[in-house]
Amino acid sequence: MKRLEPELIEAVLAHLEAPHPQNGEIDFVHQGGAIARVKPNASAFWHREPLFTLLIDIDWDDPKDPLARDTSIAWARATWDSLERFTDGFYVNTMAADDPHRRVRATYGDNYPRLVALKDKYDPTNLFRLNANVPPSSSGA
Repeated sequence: MKRLEPELIEAVLAHLEAPHPQNGEIDFVHQGGAIARVKPNASAFWHREPLFTLLIDIDWDDPKDPLARDTSIAWARATWDSLERFTDGFYVNTMAADDPHRRVRATYGDNYPRLVALKDKYDPTNLFRLNANVPPSSSGA
């Protein structure tokens, strides 16, 4: 996010004031500084201008409690669905395993074609795919 807008703060407060899981968090992480001094095409990380990252974090005490798990995950997803419009881009280390490929694609911005070329050269069979995957061009993605 390039700035913390009043509409965003109101939306966050609405989620936190409504019933939500005990361990549900909405965090703002300050960026800028050294991150912003690097050109976007100098590495895979594209979004260097935003001043804040929005994180929605959830956990539950008992890993064998499916109700706590499902309730927590549903809250995090609903919260993200309502706050995503305030964001531009995504940091791949905070992605969920089931995030759609469009988010991965948007995360790398104009660097994406260069990353596909690297994937084609060094991992054409897509062996390393259990991450924020950039599939090789042969995969058709």
